Amino acid sequence: MRCTFHSVVGLLALALMPALVAADDKAVTTKPAKAGDLEIAVPEGWKKKQPKSQMRLVEYEVPAREGDKTPGEFVIFHFGGQGGGLEDNITRWVGQTEPEGRKVKLLTGKCPQGEYTLVDVTGTYKKSVGPPVLQKTQRMEGWRVINVYLNCEGGPYFFKIDGPAKTVESELAGLRATFGGDAKTEKERAPEAK
Repeated sequence: MRCTFHSVVGLLALALMPALVAADDKAVTTKPAKAGDLEIAVPEGWKKKQPKSQMRLVEYEVPAREGDKTPGEFVIFHFGGQGGGLEDNITRWVGQTEPEGRKVKLLTGKCPQGEYTLVDVTGTYKKSVGPPVLQKTQRMEGWRVINVYLNCEGGPYFFKIDGPAKTVESELAGLRATFGGDAKTEKERAPEAK
């Protein structure tokens, strides 16, 4: 099965997405969108932006929540079956947040497109600024970054939301809506020992 909603199960999930209810029982109104060949559902309040690089299939601004001055960002990457394995990506994603005060949670689940791993990291994020080859970063204190590794035919696809912790917390249901994730069925897992 390709990473689309074209299977019977996928079509059913897409039909139900306009009123998707997440584990926190927060209803999310979505609209269909495309990220390359991938069909997704995006929360109505997210603002589509021109991707900052060719590596990004789509980019959205996530509205800042009350008390936050900075909006969040949602992007999807796809490297044509490349992009490294799951464990290497988990190590890299966790390493983008400074060790002091860092909190990490790993969850696994299944959605209509395939299996996914959600890597949830809170702390002081070293956000990439400019082309990745320059390796320039900006320290973002009180930040939350959630990367999703979606393993499916034609994948993997990489989903990422980042922003002030309060803003990202308020968009968890919206993040899961993009790929059809279900917090109620996810299982927590420990990182691989290195």
